[in-house]
Amino acid sequence: MTRHATEVCPPLRRILYPAAAVGWIVVVWIVAGWILAGWIVVGCVGCRALPSETDRLFHDLATAPPDTRRFDPADPMQRRAASDPLAFLKACRRHYVENVRDYRCRFTLQERSNGTLGPIQEMNVRFREEPFSVDLRWVRNPPQANRVNYVEGRWARHGREYALIELSGMLALLAPNGVKRHIHAPDMVAAARGTIDRFGFKNTLDSIIENCERAHDDPAYDLRFLGIADLDERPCFVFRRILPEQYTTERHVDPLLLIYIDRQWLLPTGCFGYADMQGKKLLGAYVTTAIHLNPGLTDADF
Repeated sequence: MTRHATEVCPPLRRILYPAAAVGWIVVVWIVAGWILAGWIVVGCVGCRALPSETDRLFHDLATAPPDTRRFDPADPMQRRAASDPLAFLKACRRHYVENVRDYRCRFTLQERSNGTLGPIQEMNVRFREEPFSVDLRWVRNPPQANRVNYVEGRWARHGREYALIELSGMLALLAPNGVKRHIHAPDMVAAARGTIDRFGFKNTLDSIIENCERAHDDPAYDLRFLGIADLDERPCFVFRRILPEQYTTERHVDPLLLIYIDRQWLLPTGCFGYADMQGKKLLGAYVTTAIHLNPGLTDADF
């Protein structure tokens, strides 16, 4: 992983006339912003692949009520999940903090942007907690990039955090070493449901718990354990969270959220957010599979 990429593309200054170079640099820089801001939005119109088995399984998870098995009161973990769901989620967070340092996984997602539900995307992920590091490599339905890499502090400048984006196709010729983009630029914050520094299992649990605590005393709030269901052939505790309207005014806080917690790992391996209480209008769906915990990732992996 080269660390010599710049926000603009220096070779263009030597190849093109200055005015033209500036124009191409701006184009590459803007496209990089679109990619990082919409790392869940495909930038290739008219080139979607035919639905795969992954698409069908993902569609079934996102559009149908979870096929939960009946609650077993003899199971102490199920009893705990049913009696105090929020305490159960907090215990999952503590378990993660105490036991997980890094991981590799396959991440599948689909999000609604500007009213339109985008295609399903898949990527291979490397993640590390300290220093906070995320490496995303698309394997299906990518935007106009092959990879996005972020390491907290690595490219920080004037109090701003930057991520490195490796472009694909012809854009890669214009910026062979990639481009760097401020992860909290206004256009990216406006376009994405979440910034890359909020990626990961712990951040997911933090967000769920925080919003539950905010609404906890409202009679319209509800968090309940639905039962056990499989996700990627692994049994999961399934929870349903309902937030009253006044708590969903912040960006990307979903009124209805289904949460799948892997029974063995106690990780949120599936989250499905909806705009309506019937679960008909999907806002965002996120599934994590092929998880390898604590592989011992180093700086060389990012």
